[in-house]
Amino acid sequence: MSSAASTVNELRLTQAAEWLQQLEAAPRDEGLLSRWLEWCQADVRNLEAFESLQSVWSAFDEPEVRSAAERARTPKRGFWRRPMTALAASVAALGLCVSVVGRDTLMGWIDPAREVLTTEVAEHGNQLLADGSRVELGGKTRIVTRYSDHERSVVVESGEAFFAVTKDPQRPFVVQAGGVQVTAVGTAFSVRRTMDRTVVAVSEGVVRVAPSSAAVGHQVQLVAGEQVSFSAASNKLNIVRIDPKVTESRLDGALSFESEPLRSVIADVNRYAARRIVLDDAALGDRTFTGTVYQDRIDDWLRALEAVFPLTVVDNGASIELRPRGATAGD
Repeated sequence: MSSAASTVNELRLTQAAEWLQQLEAAPRDEGLLSRWLEWCQADVRNLEAFESLQSVWSAFDEPEVRSAAERARTPKRGFWRRPMTALAASVAALGLCVSVVGRDTLMGWIDPAREVLTTEVAEHGNQLLADGSRVELGGKTRIVTRYSDHERSVVVESGEAFFAVTKDPQRPFVVQAGGVQVTAVGTAFSVRRTMDRTVVAVSEGVVRVAPSSAAVGHQVQLVAGEQVSFSAASNKLNIVRIDPKVTESRLDGALSFESEPLRSVIADVNRYAARRIVLDDAALGDRTFTGTVYQDRIDDWLRALEAVFPLTVVDNGASIELRPRGATAGD
């Protein structure tokens, strides 16, 4: 294969990987889907590259492949420097790379500017980004950053992140989370993604929040002391006033909520709970909760819930179940 052809194949794989990442982050974005279809139709090899990468991506979630990855976790010397042309040469080689080093390492080869940051349950992380901006991660969080000459891009795939952004008017700081896109130049704000709900809170400066799909509505501008929430179910941006210190206090152990569905609150608290809290009742899940949950006093909060909501807390040993009051197991 000529050098020129190899470069084209590398570019096509890179583009396919970027489309796959964007579509996973915003699967309901009709505008994004339309642009992806145009890219696929522009050249049949684009679709082939996407489908090949997608099949490998999905295969890594299979137990057999994960097992193979664990057995081959330590590659032979020099393997980590495998050239990009090997990836473009064949999907078989691509599949081998994924099974050995995992999805994130593969994406790092395809796009060296991409960086993945994660935390485990009840773990906090603090990272200085390439431009001097600071990001703090809450429990069980995963974000992906990618910096270019024109934009600083971050995708919050799950959990919560607090950003203190270094000013750079020539390169906007853009965060994608669920169904919204947040744009800032120099400011401090948090982004929380739980289930189908995204919450953005500003503690300093100004940010612009826009739905990923233009069909949802207009963008809004938030200043310090404002919070906006968005859910796929409502397709609305709802703004409330908050204490600007709330965004940072959440990372210090105080999880504050303002009129949020109980199911989202439970999902958020589960990022810090020693035992998983289960709430399967739709009616209870739709009820709203306002208040603060302290990470080191989750059991106290659960007991207090029984006095506020028509529910019973049932200790199942490995998990804690919230049932409608009067209900029995199996109802």
